[in-house]
Amino acid sequence: MGAAHDRKRDASVDVARGIAMVLVVFGHALIGVGAVEGEPRFGRFLLVLIYSSHMPLFFVISGVLSRGSAHLTASELLPRLIRRILWPYILWGVVILAVHYSMSGYTNTRVESFRPWSILWKPPAVMWFLYVLFFAQVFAWIVSRLPYLWRVAAGLIFLIGPYFMPDAFLNARFIGLFLLARFLHCELDCRKVQRLWVLAALIVFILSGPLIWTRASDPLSGYPAGTLEFIPMLFAGPVLIFALAQRFVVMSVLETIGRNSMAIFVTHIFFTAGTRMVLTAHGVDSQALLVVACAAVGVVGPLALAHAAAAIRISPLLGWA
Repeated sequence: MGAAHDRKRDASVDVARGIAMVLVVFGHALIGVGAVEGEPRFGRFLLVLIYSSHMPLFFVISGVLSRGSAHLTASELLPRLIRRILWPYILWGVVILAVHYSMSGYTNTRVESFRPWSILWKPPAVMWFLYVLFFAQVFAWIVSRLPYLWRVAAGLIFLIGPYFMPDAFLNARFIGLFLLARFLHCELDCRKVQRLWVLAALIVFILSGPLIWTRASDPLSGYPAGTLEFIPMLFAGPVLIFALAQRFVVMSVLETIGRNSMAIFVTHIFFTAGTRMVLTAHGVDSQALLVVACAAVGVVGPLALAHAAAAIRISPLLGWA
């Protein structure tokens, strides 16, 4: 019974991660197409809605799963972080930077000079996630020896603090989510997402709808859903996605996407951008068609790469093991 329960829980987590990964790719497809074809208000509405949920979910999952490394010493933890986070960050950060530099005349991101060492303090494009995740793991290890209330307080400070600090790296707030997910006494089990939690999350989403629609009336700047009033959404989004994962746990496609989320995360932007450029060059100007095509190829292409890498046993070299 215990083994079956664990498999069910792991499958639920992978499905939740798969849903979030699809949202990541879809959101970047919206951004890429909008930069070329113009941003309709509904597209901006979807972006804010997506960004209020998908990255918070990844940090919640990572925080809970990191509890298994709580017993590790610094010398034991560092090699794991290098293999799982730092190596893919450095490898794909440099690759993304090089592609942006060489293709600046064609992509939506211009890089005037190729300085790979800049990734040490300036994460390129989507790589900010791994950058912040590394520091979240480090801070979690540092505060893990503190009393329980101090650990929770550290999470709250990281979560709230960046909103009140001028020129702060706003994504540092996700370190707070990671710490709270790791140290609060809660279980990552979709079957235990209580109806009351889901109802509360739905209420938050409904109440936030007018705010999101109002925010979408003007072009977005900075991180969508990156202001203080969206903090409730940072918690409501993961709850609703976990609830969906409970319903879709039998969908092996989403589970497969979740298990290959690293490969999809670091390579999908090449597929979405490439698909957009090819289709627009051939006269396709329907925004809906472009977004759907870019998102579909942005998931399927990396999955094919991940399968090929596993077949020839180079997944660890690529940082996907």
